[in-house]
Amino acid sequence: SSVYSVAFSPDGKSVATSGGNTAKLWSLDGKELQTFKGHNSSVYSVAFSPDGKSVAAGDDNTVIMWSLDGKELQTFKGYSSSVSDVTFSPDSKLIATSDGNSLKLWNLNLDDLMAKGCAWLHDYLVNNPSATDEEREMCDIPPRQK
Repeated sequence: SSVYSVAFSPDGKSVATSGGNTAKLWSLDGKELQTFKGHNSSVYSVAFSPDGKSVAAGDDNTVIMWSLDGKELQTFKGYSSSVSDVTFSPDSKLIATSDGNSLKLWNLNLDDLMAKGCAWLHDYLVNNPSATDEEREMCDIPPRQK
């Protein structure tokens, strides 16, 4: 099928392509190493993370990020048209995506996301009797005294 986008891995030892409804990982001698599945329509853009440990590709209103072994790590949704460009920030903490009309930045810093989530849930975890000790512990809130 068509190839819409190509990206070299940071170490220069492999290439990722997008086209059809997949992204693929290739060795430089043309051997297919991995097929990244999960999109439902044409995949227009592909990018490697700067550390070379993941690939992201965009198509039908979504961007999917995979580990190099093909495991889906995260899906980003929120476009009303096809995603035409995907790129990682140099520190791998953000993915920038575009549909040709708008730009979105997606936060990949899990520690930052966890801190924001715990701040948002703090009152619930402290005051709700249904919150389990395990849930409270995730956000460094002491167990409820019995």
